[in-house]
Amino acid sequence: MAQLATPTEAAARLAELQDKMGLRDWDITLDLKPADDHTIAQCYTVTGRQVANVLVSKEFWSASEEEQNLALAHELVHCHLARLDEIHDAIAACVSPELARMSSTVFGNQIELTTDAISTAWARAFAT
Repeated sequence: MAQLATPTEAAARLAELQDKMGLRDWDITLDLKPADDHTIAQCYTVTGRQVANVLVSKEFWSASEEEQNLALAHELVHCHLARLDEIHDAIAACVSPELARMSSTVFGNQIELTTDAISTAWARAFAT
């Protein structure tokens, strides 16, 4: 593997990781819109479907190969965890706004920590 320089290369790597990470039944595309500021990549999943768009920032293109692979793996882990977000949102709709905000913060932080741990392990395993 090498550092990704073009959207075509990034889309191919995304597809390779998607396959290795057990997401063959998902429709995942690399979106050419840039990711938000302060993030190297983002993933948007479609509620109730196995569809996702991954966006990368301009910083993605100058990141190391390891950082690029980690960013893509991180976003793909979000696909595996997407149903948890849906469950949380359904529960949050049934409680007070204050409790919903608090649980959203705590839940979001835990999802990111979990996603980081899993994606780091996968990215390192696939690099060998």
